[in-house]
Amino acid sequence: GSEMCIRDSFDWRPTRRWATFLSHYKMECATDARYLYDLLRKILRAPIYLDSSTLTDLRSLFTDGIHQSDTVLLMATKGVLTRPWCISELLTAIDARVPIVGVSIASGCAPYDFAAATALMTHLDTLLPADKARDAQVLGIDLLDAAYKFSNTIPQIISISLNMNESRTRLAAARGRARACGRARARGQLSKKHTAVQSPEPNKNNDFGKNLIQ
Repeated sequence: GSEMCIRDSFDWRPTRRWATFLSHYKMECATDARYLYDLLRKILRAPIYLDSSTLTDLRSLFTDGIHQSDTVLLMATKGVLTRPWCISELLTAIDARVPIVGVSIASGCAPYDFAAATALMTHLDTLLPADKARDAQVLGIDLLDAAYKFSNTIPQIISISLNMNESRTRLAAARGRARACGRARARGQLSKKHTAVQSPEPNKNNDFGKNLIQ
């Protein structure tokens, strides 16, 4: 029978300028965001929006970022929903009907807490710390409106749980097998079946981040 070699990249054909917009809280996952940025560019072979590398004007964050992206990838950490800029990014995506995909970060210093996040997004107008609420007001955010939209949208999005430490190990192993497979194919010596290392499966219940990988 025929043998299939691993492909660690494929061509994404964006309908807009960016394949995805990475929404994240820099203090909690800046390194992880940079890692995913580099990884997604290689895998999708398409441009990815990361504000630390792409942003030159805050005003363009929405017009040239979210509105020009096929998707928004929310990197969910413990405090991401307390950040006024992240709140504004997600509200912009919801209002513009840009699909949101969730990645629950289950490693690092601030892993995503599903129960706490659910309570916060449901009662954002009363639970958001006062200083953050003032910052949100400066940005023109209606927190009651945000609470309604978040509680009716974010728990339903397609999401995966991601342990960055584990994922780096898996990725290194997969790339090693892919390179070995490529060399074997070049020599015409595909004698063994190579299997792909699967990434974490999407939450089948669409219950954002509930089943974290520890």
